[in-house]
Amino acid sequence: MPELPEAIQNALEKHRDNDEISDFTLVSDTGKEWKVHKMVLSFHSDVLYRMSISKDFTEGQSGRVVLHEVCDDAIEALRDHLYFYDRDWADYKLEGVAFTDFFCDLWRLADMYNIERLAKTSVDWFGSLFVLEPDLETFEDLRAWVAEACDRDIPRPLQQRMVEDLATLFTTKHSYSPEHVREILDLHPNLAMDVMTEVAQRKSDLRKA
Repeated sequence: MPELPEAIQNALEKHRDNDEISDFTLVSDTGKEWKVHKMVLSFHSDVLYRMSISKDFTEGQSGRVVLHEVCDDAIEALRDHLYFYDRDWADYKLEGVAFTDFFCDLWRLADMYNIERLAKTSVDWFGSLFVLEPDLETFEDLRAWVAEACDRDIPRPLQQRMVEDLATLFTTKHSYSPEHVREILDLHPNLAMDVMTEVAQRKSDLRKA
């Protein structure tokens, strides 16, 4: 979506924090609520917008939708996205929520409600875990995040982003030794196969270029 004029962005940000004229509500499993505007829903999600206005849907009748099985922070990030309020993922508290679960929940919301820009944001944020400035501390973080991701059934776009970023780490110069990256891959054979396939594909593409 093209960048909005500053005046419109300012107006949206103002309405984001103003519940007085909101006409729809996002609700989490914990009962937390976020007030939104149907007009704003129409900018991003044809699915949410139809649900909000149609009396054929329970949500249209009640003026609220319960977003099940996703963390509160993911819903807050969705609300921020609707109003073009750009925050870094590190700005969210993620209390009791694993990084990977937050990114997965955000992608699933985007996929379920057909919000393409949010889907891209979730993949980009997830990918940022694997491209930190390399030093010993972040290598330990990297190993932990890869293990966390491999322990979960993460959406395919996020999995592919992790594979691509690890392939880049495996094939470019950085302060990790090759043994560092190989150590991570040795712990996760299925991931290692995907990364090596990506590396081989890149080498093949270079030869063809």
